[in-house]
Amino acid sequence: MTKLELEEKLKKQNKFSNLTNQVFAIILIILGLIALPIIINNGVSSNSKNVMITWIGILSLPIMPIIIGILVLYWIPKQYTVTVIRSNEAIDIKHNRFINALANYKVKSTAEINGIKAISCKNKFYNSFDIYIYVDNEKYLFNVQSHDIHAAKGVFDLGLSKRITNRIKASLQQRV
Repeated sequence: MTKLELEEKLKKQNKFSNLTNQVFAIILIILGLIALPIIINNGVSSNSKNVMITWIGILSLPIMPIIIGILVLYWIPKQYTVTVIRSNEAIDIKHNRFINALANYKVKSTAEINGIKAISCKNKFYNSFDIYIYVDNEKYLFNVQSHDIHAAKGVFDLGLSKRITNRIKASLQQRV
């Protein structure tokens, strides 16, 4: 399996949450674009002492949803970035090393779906994340996605997925 094939499989698993996130982002952008000309046309009363500060404050109201919507659309495909680590070790050794790399995390469950191992974990702050791993004779392929157990998959995880990916990658590269 290649990196692109794994990314496509992961995207197919979360089609509904991706669609809802995209719709949410587009609605935010549209609302911001509708509010922006209304606010510009109505303006600020000239009686105000701090007209410049008032303009900045008022213009930030429609600009913030536009920025958030653009960021959501930007981050949706970034969730499925697969990390590749080359290694010529035996597959069972690679699986054991990957499990050892997860020693700092509480593994809640594991499952195997179409040759891809899915591992649900929590860190010491009880943040939940899923790790999808595929191992063959020449490489590790893995992806980390954070999520909230009680809600649909979001987009912003405040860097949790990236930090965990970097820690696992560093742990595996030390041993390869």
